[in-house]
Amino acid sequence: MTDPCGRVFVSYRRTRADEVTDLIRKLKVRGIPLWVDVSDLGHGSTETQIKEDLGDERCAGAIAWVTPDVIASAVIRRIEVPEIVRRARRRDGFFAVMAIAGVLTYAEAGKLVAENLGTEDLTFWNMHKIAGDPAPPLELAGLADVVLRERLRAVAAVLPAEEPWRVGVWVRREPPADHRCALHLAWHENFKGRHAARGAWESELLPALRSIHDGLSRVGVDRGLVFEGYPTLSTAVALGRTFPAVAGINVKWEQVAPSGGRSLWSLGADSEPSGYAVTTQGSDPGGDGLAVVVSVAQEATVAYRATTGLAAMRATIEVAPAAGTHGHQLTEGGACDLAQTIARAVRNAKTAYLGVREVHLFLACPVGLAMMIGQLLNAVGPITVYEHVDDDAVGHYEPEVTIPGSGSL
Repeated sequence: MTDPCGRVFVSYRRTRADEVTDLIRKLKVRGIPLWVDVSDLGHGSTETQIKEDLGDERCAGAIAWVTPDVIASAVIRRIEVPEIVRRARRRDGFFAVMAIAGVLTYAEAGKLVAENLGTEDLTFWNMHKIAGDPAPPLELAGLADVVLRERLRAVAAVLPAEEPWRVGVWVRREPPADHRCALHLAWHENFKGRHAARGAWESELLPALRSIHDGLSRVGVDRGLVFEGYPTLSTAVALGRTFPAVAGINVKWEQVAPSGGRSLWSLGADSEPSGYAVTTQGSDPGGDGLAVVVSVAQEATVAYRATTGLAAMRATIEVAPAAGTHGHQLTEGGACDLAQTIARAVRNAKTAYLGVREVHLFLACPVGLAMMIGQLLNAVGPITVYEHVDDDAVGHYEPEVTIPGSGSL
């Protein structure tokens, strides 16, 4: 039986490496773990390794990138495509996506890879046609979404009804090879530390979250959704914004305590006093920003004040330990209470201080709290999330991502 949480094999001609590299990036940020020859093919017989990998139950599916160049590759025509077809014939959960590109017609593509297929005729397969040559990014994103839907459909077919969807989010380190999740968002290649490459959020990461939301919605998320991994705070807010509380999805974050203990944090927890105070005060009457400065894991206010070049803030919301306390480790119930309090303060401030057009988040808090804040800040307009930079004892904040209003995400 195929393991639907396993890797997906990518068959392609290396003369098309530029296109396929872009496709691979789009698949990885959507959570699809891959087997690619340039990184996964070891020493020894190429044919033996390919057959073993495609025959392995841990191989969840395959993508064949069929272009005119394939005529010069006996490995693709005689080994990879036939093995993919044979595996798909078993009908044990393995999925195969045949993508035809390079202005090939369906008939041409079918003939090109007909060798060693026996009676199988790929012209009768539901192949995915790429119109542009070379393939434009938008069409590659569309193909990545097709693969995402196939994977989720395969996982849904075997996932017990009582088990939630599990999605790994890996920004600050590589995903573990032996971890089982429906999706593994391998975002680490797009980041250096806490900061994404220029333009990555707009071109790759936010579109990937939209695709994941749409893909999960297609197969149903009534069973709930558990996120885990090693993200940044900006990533956690973006996750929450993608799956807002008003959608009624039971979303949880697997929070890791300093001691190493794990617990699931969600807005469905029984609230309890957090031990933190939330205060709001007016700032620049001519400003249009609303600063939300959250000091839980550490003091954030000093670094916020040391940050230059900020938009003029109409008002500021500060979250700090309540009077007479020095802060403490949040529980799930305390985090739920604090997230709700912060969200109410944001909405009240937008009413009390006319002119606010954008929320600015400066966070020093647990990941689970950051995700819950994102879930609750729907319908408040765009949100810019900042990441702390440790360039001296105080540090400062730099803008990481602006998440559009919920109507645009």
